[in-house]
Amino acid sequence: MKQKMFEKRIVIIDCRNEVKQWWDYLMMFLALYTAIYVPYRTAFMSYETSSLLTTFELITDALFFVDVLITFFTSYERMDGSYETKLKKICTNYLFGNFFIDILAILPQQILT
Repeated sequence: MKQKMFEKRIVIIDCRNEVKQWWDYLMMFLALYTAIYVPYRTAFMSYETSSLLTTFELITDALFFVDVLITFFTSYERMDGSYETKLKKICTNYLFGNFFIDILAILPQQILT
């Protein structure tokens, strides 16, 4: 029996992985920034912002998009305490869970205004 030279291997990210946890901390910081500063800026500051701030916000939006992609490949804890590692079940759980909320949340504000 011949081995296939190129096998498709999909990497599932363990939700308990230290790098994934640091990524989640970064996403939490960016979510706090978005929740606190963006409404303040929208309400009290002029619409003309610095190019540095605009670049930072576009990078933030891009990182949120990357987080959506990462979530499709990250295991999750089931109700019984075990961890789901099958890609199809992970994707289905995310699609019928927070996916559409996340997509609405990552729309850049600059496009909407």
